[in-house]
Amino acid sequence: DGGISIEAIRSKVPGNNDDLKYIKALYDSEIRYTDHYLGILMKMLKEKNLYDDCLIIVTADHGEYFNEKSDPWIGHAKILYQEVLHVPLLIKLPGTGQAKVSNTPVSLIDLLPGILNEIEIQLPDSLVVEGQTWDFEVPEMAASREFCAYTELFQNAYAIEKDDWKYLWFPDSRSSELYNLAENPAETRNVADEHPEIVKEMVTKLDEWVNSTMNLRLNSGADSSFEFSDDELNELKSLGYVQ
Repeated sequence: DGGISIEAIRSKVPGNNDDLKYIKALYDSEIRYTDHYLGILMKMLKEKNLYDDCLIIVTADHGEYFNEKSDPWIGHAKILYQEVLHVPLLIKLPGTGQAKVSNTPVSLIDLLPGILNEIEIQLPDSLVVEGQTWDFEVPEMAASREFCAYTELFQNAYAIEKDDWKYLWFPDSRSSELYNLAENPAETRNVADEHPEIVKEMVTKLDEWVNSTMNLRLNSGADSSFEFSDDELNELKSLGYVQ
């Protein structure tokens, strides 16, 4: 289709500053493209007098890593730093209420129960979800808890974030990292050796999450025998989701 594959882009890493600026410009152009058509959609909803009654949510499944740290990489499938995990979440509620910004962290898995709560539909007992129910109008009331993520593509890595702390575990290299996001949001100073008590707590909570997630998968009834077609696999490969 004339596009540039993710493999071709990654071949530029580490490259020089001009290569990186060009790659970032490509990414920015995709954001600009999306923003343009979101604007058209919002305009259409207003013209049809539908906007005020709509619940509109704009978010992203992940961010992108552009070789910001010592790990030479471009993309998202391998990295669990904030460049990838911290994504925007914009919620426009029905009505014309006052806009506000909340610093309360939530997870994308909370969107489904949150949406059902907003439209007053009870979560079916047969539907097992990891997310928590919360009130879009009062996000500060969302229960404080840890947030976990993992990747199995290109490397095995786990991350857990709770309050100001974020812990990363890399099983392949048996290494770990700990960051205080309030003091060091760029995650440039690993303080794991300085806070063994925090590391111990995070490891315990991460183990609990892994076990509960595995049990949830086993009891979900999901069909693990599904197979992708060759075309689907090639498309996923071009996006960097499979090797």
